[in-house]
Amino acid sequence: MPFGPSDLFWIGVVPSAAAALAMWVCNRLLARPTATRPAATWSLSIACGLVVGMVAQNVRVGWPTALDKLLHPRVAIDWLPWLVLVAALISVLAAYAPRSWQRWLVALACVFAIATPLRLLATNASAMSRWSLGEKLGILAFWSAAFAACWLTFALGRLNRQPLLRSGLLVVVALGISLTVAASGALTLGELGGVAAAALLGATGIAAALGKLADGPSHAAGPLAVMLGGLILLGYSYSSLAPTNAALLAISLAAAGWLPTNWPRHSGWRAVLRTTLALVPLAIAVASAVATATADPYG
Repeated sequence: MPFGPSDLFWIGVVPSAAAALAMWVCNRLLARPTATRPAATWSLSIACGLVVGMVAQNVRVGWPTALDKLLHPRVAIDWLPWLVLVAALISVLAAYAPRSWQRWLVALACVFAIATPLRLLATNASAMSRWSLGEKLGILAFWSAAFAACWLTFALGRLNRQPLLRSGLLVVVALGISLTVAASGALTLGELGGVAAAALLGATGIAAALGKLADGPSHAAGPLAVMLGGLILLGYSYSSLAPTNAALLAISLAAAGWLPTNWPRHSGWRAVLRTTLALVPLAIAVASAVATATADPYG
């Protein structure tokens, strides 16, 4: 099905506007001594953009279909909005909880990192039936560790500062994931990469305009890890995303989200290193997926 202006509106403009509006509301209408903290503001804004975008993606078919998929999830992709919301809730709780509660919230995040791939893989019954118990546990452990690592690297990105650069790179990486997954045969998943990029762009743009960029997307580490990590998992498990390309996309995400704090010491060189580590693997993954799809369009 050709991609037209109406598709761009639903999966680009709508999630971007939703994230931007949520960011503006949190920063302006709640600008009091009890205002939302940056972690809550960013998590709520990004989650709002992502969930609205995922619903809007299905609205093109019709509102009944969109609401049915949201309220009665049946396949893995239908669970993504709820997983994003849970991740955002954990981030909001962590923003307001007293210090003595933080260890319990870390434990909750770890449990959620295990539950997320389990939920996303649970609908792949045909593949799971062929795995032994040891293989199932090994695959679950691998993806759980990958989600936890992705969440952690996004959260640690604030130590390296450069929030505008990190935000921009994450937008580009999300678009790269979209192209790679779509070229691997999963157009619907590819569109969700565009939704993630649009939500990031909307939230970052308003935050920068208001002078509230702070630590940027590091504050929305949970929702972003679930969404972008989930797209890689779903593309690999349910489509034809090659293992090498999945690894390259993961490297790009990590580089865009985090680098060692003090090396290189000069911020300009650190920006060059981050950009190189994020974009070179991404370009290789996109080029590989597109070349494969072009060489075997029916494969």
